Amino acid sequence: MTSIPEGVNPPEPAPPTEPFFYGGQAVIEGVMMRGRRHYAVAVRLPSTGEVLVDKGELKGALYRNRFWKLPFVRGLALLAEQVHLGTRCLMWSARVNAGDMDVQLGRREIAASLAVAVVGSLVLFIGLPLLGAGFVAGRTSSFWFVLVEGLIRIGLVFGYLAQQGYIAVGFVYVATIAVMGALSYIFIIGKVERVG
Repeated sequence: MTSIPEGVNPPEPAPPTEPFFYGGQAVIEGVMMRGRRHYAVAVRLPSTGEVLVDKGELKGALYRNRFWKLPFVRGLALLAEQVHLGTRCLMWSARVNAGDMDVQLGRREIAASLAVAVVGSLVLFIGLPLLGAGFVAGRTSSFWFVLVEGLIRIGLVFGYLAQQGYIAVGFVYVATIAVMGALSYIFIIGKVERVG
């Protein structure tokens, strides 16, 4: 153990830092990671194996203004910022991979791709279950309508997972949702009584 010479003050311990949870998401042939003040995207080119990196600073208003630190507002702002950042990084990785295959993706192609994806998702996971439940159960406020709608959604998720070879993940997903629903009912909702 080293000793501190006389007349020299020992170094101050570092102030405790508040915990920060780093996040990220998958992009095409790569990954995006987000830190406290910066983000980086790394994408591997399939043809050469070279890894391209794009990095940047997170300097939006939600990182500087105290208003965006308020509890409810902070969550909504961070969700919107993460969707924006994630989409931007995903589009960059798509351009990089398309360029590697001698295909040029412009703003129009990317906007059309995003529009088709959003509309397709809404039709598949909202419209189709509502339409199917309407044909089977009739009234939208009935128990059977909600049950059929949920079963159609679960069927769509299981069908996708089975196609990808991840059916065990589907069972874990459904079990997790069931446990969360039961715990919410027990601890949050509590006793339910009929009024009137």
